Amino acid sequence: MAKVISVFVSNLHLSPAGVQFLAGLTTFLMVLRFVLDYNRHRSISQSMRNFLLMLDGITYSLLHYSLGVMQRPSLKNSYYQVWAVLLVTLRYSVKHGRPAGVALKQTPLVDLMSSFWAANILRSHAPRLLKVPVWLLWSVNSARIIHGFVSSEHATAEHRENVRLVTEYMRRPKTTPASEFDPVTMAGYEYLVLGEAKQRKKVQPPDYRLELDQTKLEKLITVDKIWKWSRDNDDDQQAKRVSELLNQRDGKLKDLCLSFALYKLLRRKFFTLPIHEEDLPETKRLVFEGILDSPASNSKPEPWLGRLKKLYRTMFCVQGQGDNQVQVQGALAVAAATPNYKRALRIAKVELAFVNDFFFSRHALMFATGFPFLRLLLSTLLLGAISYMAVAIHRFSRTATEDELGRVRVHHGVFFTWILLTLLGVKEMVEITSYVFSDWTKVMLLCKYVRQPWWLRGPAMAMLVRLLCRYSLVRRWDGKIGQYNLVFAKGRRNLFRLADFTEDMQEAIFTSFGKLRNDDQSGRQPLDVDTPSYVDRALLHIPTEDGKGALKDAISDVLKDLKGDVRTILLWHIATCYCDCYLADRRREIGVKPWYLWSLRIPFLEFGIWAGPSIQWSKRESLGQAKKHYMTAVTLSQYCAHLVRMRYPLIPGNDIVIDAVFKQVLNETCQALHGCVYISQIFERLAEMGRSDAGNDERTLLQMGSQIGQMLIETAGDNNTDEFVWKFLEELWAGFVLHLAESTVASKHKIYLSRGGDLMTHLWALLCHAGRKGRTVHGEMGHGEASDYEVDRAGYDMNT
Repeated sequence: MAKVISVFVSNLHLSPAGVQFLAGLTTFLMVLRFVLDYNRHRSISQSMRNFLLMLDGITYSLLHYSLGVMQRPSLKNSYYQVWAVLLVTLRYSVKHGRPAGVALKQTPLVDLMSSFWAANILRSHAPRLLKVPVWLLWSVNSARIIHGFVSSEHATAEHRENVRLVTEYMRRPKTTPASEFDPVTMAGYEYLVLGEAKQRKKVQPPDYRLELDQTKLEKLITVDKIWKWSRDNDDDQQAKRVSELLNQRDGKLKDLCLSFALYKLLRRKFFTLPIHEEDLPETKRLVFEGILDSPASNSKPEPWLGRLKKLYRTMFCVQGQGDNQVQVQGALAVAAATPNYKRALRIAKVELAFVNDFFFSRHALMFATGFPFLRLLLSTLLLGAISYMAVAIHRFSRTATEDELGRVRVHHGVFFTWILLTLLGVKEMVEITSYVFSDWTKVMLLCKYVRQPWWLRGPAMAMLVRLLCRYSLVRRWDGKIGQYNLVFAKGRRNLFRLADFTEDMQEAIFTSFGKLRNDDQSGRQPLDVDTPSYVDRALLHIPTEDGKGALKDAISDVLKDLKGDVRTILLWHIATCYCDCYLADRRREIGVKPWYLWSLRIPFLEFGIWAGPSIQWSKRESLGQAKKHYMTAVTLSQYCAHLVRMRYPLIPGNDIVIDAVFKQVLNETCQALHGCVYISQIFERLAEMGRSDAGNDERTLLQMGSQIGQMLIETAGDNNTDEFVWKFLEELWAGFVLHLAESTVASKHKIYLSRGGDLMTHLWALLCHAGRKGRTVHGEMGHGEASDYEVDRAGYDMNT
C-alpha cells in the first residue's frame, strides 16, 4: 500500500496554482468543520453529526494528499514547506481545541506522523531565511501533540477517580446533626467544590472503598465554607474583603461555586452510581428552602431597576378589564415579592454547562488537574512562533522581489500564507480566551482567592477576579421551548415554532415545584393512587364539590386504561385544544377565514408563541386574569407535544413505542378532521366526538381527549368558565411537566446537553438535587452494585 501511494505521489504534476488551490480547499474545509462543530450544540440532528464526521474524514485525506504533493520541489513557489507545517498545525489546533468534539478518539500517533511528514518536507526544501521560524513552529506544535496525549490520558484517570471519590464522600456518616443544617446559610452542607485532589486518599479492606483523608483542611473548599466566608465580618478586614467579592453581582459568584459542587454530584446519575444522600431531609431542604426560597445574597435586595421593570411589565403588559387601582396594587404586590425562579434556573444552567463540558468539550480535560498553565504556555509560544514566522515571511517576500531579475523568480502564494497565519493566530487566541474566561477558571480563581495568604488578597488580585467573573463566553440554554400542536398541525407535520419561557410559566412551574414537598412529607407515591398529585392539585380550581368529584371520577376512569406517559400527554393535549377551540367558538371571533389561510398570514403566532386558533379575538377582547393562565397552559401543552414528536423524545418510555403511538394518533387526527377548513368546523367535529357514546375499547385518544375537554367545560359552569378552566389546565400542565422531568432517565437528558440542554433537563437537575426520583429507579439500566465504578463501561470516555 505504501509503495502504491509513493508511486502515485511521484507521478503528481500539479502547478503551483493547483497546489495552492488544494491547500486553500483543505484550509476552508477545516475552518468550516470547526465553525459547524462550534455551533453544533444548537442541533442534535443525526444528519449534522454524520456530515461532520464525513467532513472530518475529507479534511484528513486532503491534508495528507496535499503533503504528498508538496514533497515535490518548485522553483516558482518556496512556500510549500511553510504551508505544510501550517496545515498540520491548523489541523491539530482545530481538532484539539474544538468546543464540542464529535469525531472518534484522538489519534496522536497519526498526528505525530503528519508532523514528521511535514518535517521531512521542511528538512529537504526549506529556504534558509525561513528555516528557523518554521522549525520553531513545528517544534511547538509537536510538543502540543505530545502534551495533549499525555494530559488527556492523565485527565481521564483523574476524572474517573474523582467521580468515585465524590460517591464515597457522600456515603460517609454525617458529622453534623440534621437539626443544624441550614439551607440558607449552607451550614452543614459540606459538598465538595475544590481541593479534594490535594487530600490524601486511602483504600482499606474489606470494602476497598476510596476514602478521603482530610489531611489538608485549609485546601479543601466546600459549599458551607464558601457561604461562611461570604458573611460579613467587621472585625477582620481580610474576611470582609473576601465577603464583598463573593457577594458581588447579587451572590452570583458564590452561586457559581454551588453549581460546580452540584455538577459533581449530578455526574453520578449518568454512570448509575449510588446517590446516597437523596433520601435525606436536608437534601430536599437544600432545593426547597435554599435555592428556591432563600435570597441570593444575605444583605442585598433586588436592584431598584429590576423592580421597576417588573412593575412596568405587570402594569402595562398584562391586558385586563379590571380597575386600574386594583391593577396597580396587584403590580406592587408582585414587585415586592421577589421569587427566586431566575436564581434556580441560573444555578441549573451553570451546572449543566459544567456537565456539558464534562462530556462534550475539552475544558474538563484541560482543568482536570488544575488550571492548564502548560497548555496556555504552549499556545502563547505558538503565537510567538506565528509572529516570528510573519516577520520572516515579510522579509522573504521582499528579498524575492529584489531578486526578480536573477535566477530566482518572484515567489507566489504570499497572500495565502498570510491567510493561514491569520487563521492559526486567531484560533489560538480564541482558545486562550475560552480557557481564561471559562467558568472553570472562575471557580478555581475564587477558591484560590479565599484560601490564599492575606498578602495575596490585595486590591489588584480582587480587581482581576472581578474582571474575569464579569464576562462569560459560555453559551447556555437560550430560554426557548419548542411548540407543536397536534390538532392544528394537520397538513403541516414538520411545522416547528419556539416560545419564550416567560415569567408566568416560571411562576406556574416553580409554584408547582414547591408543592412537591408536601407530597414528600405525606409519603404520597404516584403509583399508589388513582389520580396523580398534579391532577388533584388542578381539581382544587373547580368551583363546585360535585363537579370536582365527577370530573375526578371521569379522569380516573380514562387514566387507568392508558399505559405510558406518551398517551397521557396526547390525551391532555387534545383536551387543551378542545378548550381552546371552545373559547374561540364561544366568543364568535373566528370570522370566515379558514385556518390554513390564517397560518399563511401568521401561523398562530401570538406573543412569540404558536397560540392556537384564538389569535383573532385575543387582539380585540381580553381574558383579564385568565389570559395569563391561558397562555401558560397552551404553551406548556404544545411544549409537551413537541417533546413527543422529537427525533429523540425527551419523555419517559421506549422511543420506538413513543414514535409509533404518536404517528398512529396523528394519522387518526388527520382522518377525523379531514375536510375541515374553518376553525368552527374543527370544533364541531371535536364536539361531536365528545358527545360520542363509543365503548372504552373503541375510543381513540382524540375521542377521549375531546370528552375530557367537554366535561371540563361543563363542570366549570357558565360563570367564570375561562378562569376556572385555564387555571385547572395551567396547574395540570405545570405539575405534569415536573412529573415528566423527574421520570425521564439520565441517558435521554444527556442527548440534549450538547446543545445547552432543554427546559426539561434543567428541571430534572433541580429535581434530582431535591431527592425526587419519579417513576424511575436510579441504576435500573446499569450493571448493579458490583460494577458501580466501571465508569468506562457506562459510555464515558474523555477522549471523545
